[in-house]
Amino acid sequence: MNNDPAAVLDSIQITVSDCGRPYGLEASNLTATSFDVTFSPAVPTDMAWEYVVCAAGANPDNETPTSLSDTAFTVTGLTANTLYNVYVRTSCDGGGYS
Repeated sequence: MNNDPAAVLDSIQITVSDCGRPYGLEASNLTATSFDVTFSPAVPTDMAWEYVVCAAGANPDNETPTSLSDTAFTVTGLTANTLYNVYVRTSCDGGGYS
């Protein structure tokens, strides 16, 4: 009876990022076509983020993200009487995201 494993993995590397998800996302100064957004960085050294705004129910992966270097931004050009979702992620060192 042969007890060799069916497969062997070698050279596995697991990297843990200290890049966390932003939190405390808040919308304010709402008008029919715009609003302001603020959030808090997960890690004080986080300095870059990306956001996407899309109509409720739309897939945010189909939208082009906008880069930020601040924890506040204004969304404009919206359609009145439409629900929107806002997604914010941290741009981590090394090209990853939260």
